[in-house]
Amino acid sequence: MKPWLSVIIFGALLYFNAHAQPIDLGISLRTMAATKNHLPFWFIVNQAGAVDKTSANSLASVHISRVLNPNNRISFSFGLDFIGRLSDHKQAYFHQLYGAVRYGKFFVRVGRREQMVGLVDSTLSIGSMTLSRNATPVPMVGIGFDYIPVLSLPGKVDLIYAKGFFGHGWLGNDRFVRGAYLHEKYLYLRAFGPPEFPVHAYGGLVHFVIWGGTHPKLGRLPSGLGDLINVALAQAGDPGRANFGEVINALGNTVASYDFGLTVKTGPIDARAYRQFYIETSPAVRFRNPWDGLWGVSIRFPDIRFPISAFLWEHVNTKKQGAKHNEGEFNGADNYYNNFLYKGGWTYEGQVLGLPLIFGNGKQPGVVNNIIVAHHFAIEGILPHQVKYTTFVTYSRNYGARDDCNDNGCSGNTTLRTSRRDQYSFLLKISAPLVPHRGIDLDAAISFDTGSVYPENAGAMLGIRWNVAKKSVR
Repeated sequence: MKPWLSVIIFGALLYFNAHAQPIDLGISLRTMAATKNHLPFWFIVNQAGAVDKTSANSLASVHISRVLNPNNRISFSFGLDFIGRLSDHKQAYFHQLYGAVRYGKFFVRVGRREQMVGLVDSTLSIGSMTLSRNATPVPMVGIGFDYIPVLSLPGKVDLIYAKGFFGHGWLGNDRFVRGAYLHEKYLYLRAFGPPEFPVHAYGGLVHFVIWGGTHPKLGRLPSGLGDLINVALAQAGDPGRANFGEVINALGNTVASYDFGLTVKTGPIDARAYRQFYIETSPAVRFRNPWDGLWGVSIRFPDIRFPISAFLWEHVNTKKQGAKHNEGEFNGADNYYNNFLYKGGWTYEGQVLGLPLIFGNGKQPGVVNNIIVAHHFAIEGILPHQVKYTTFVTYSRNYGARDDCNDNGCSGNTTLRTSRRDQYSFLLKISAPLVPHRGIDLDAAISFDTGSVYPENAGAMLGIRWNVAKKSVR
């Protein structure tokens, strides 16, 4: 994390400490191991980069967060998670460290904080196509606003609401292009009516770009304020300073999506349907790949606790990728999450930033499997004695990737395509009160893989969580 970001955040910590406020404090311990020398799929993915996939893990974490509300309009907040891990790759670090200032619906946030961008179910989904909780959070400074009315009918009935975010992040030096930046922005519209209406429709545009930094052969890539404007507007680079197609293409490595959703709250049902159209190239903006992306349906029963309180199904397809079949191109033409210039691709600290079904092999930059078709099922509920359970079943068909990218581009290189490989991954997780009046819970999970992508493998996890004190942070 940038030193000046740490100074700002720790300054905020001292300020909050000088004003006694209720605090959210939690401590957790967990250990996981498997029959192989690596962990199963569901013990690794969507862990925000905290788990070492190459060995058994023992993790200890401390979470602290606090909110200060001087008045009804202004609030200040901070949070941190410190993790210590014993594994083949030991580590101790601030997993999250952030501060925020909010005025009404508007906010400024600084630091490293987990986030998932998209209309997906936040707890049961396999992840968003653009940004999930799969990789370590990227240090970022950003401004945004929650849903505010932008169109009203006569009689002061608010019809259309909007929310948005604009952020700038730092990807660090542990990648092929050192010191690259991350641009993030999104804008969502919600119709029809205020939050208490039973039906809402959503539409949004999400736009990420990896840009700037220092290339090992080309030197410093376009990184100035004017280049940021080009990045934000998805424009090509300055012809006088362009490298390897940065004039022909939009500046940087783009990952984006159209995001649509529908929610219905009626009686005992809280339902959500969503669709993400994935975008990496300009033809995809014009819906050249109508079947590529993520579909999902989530149904929750807020008033029903036993035996099922929620169900989810998701479908993922990334096969076409802009391929012109009438010109003899094969599926996977756009090489999702890879880039010829930013060869680290859509990854951060060794983990994919988006959908975890797309993955690398740890031996080369970028990803080696991005042509997939998958189905993901999830069920959660509450059993007697307040035992909560969650189960995942994930099936995928995998076909590798188009090729790896060298300095001359992403065509004609070593092919990464494979024949069809089927894979199944399972997870069953439970949580039960151990010492209820002290806020101590016991967690346990089993997971296993079977198929042609990952070796046959089974694992188990056991953990304990202590909610020492709790106050929610917005």
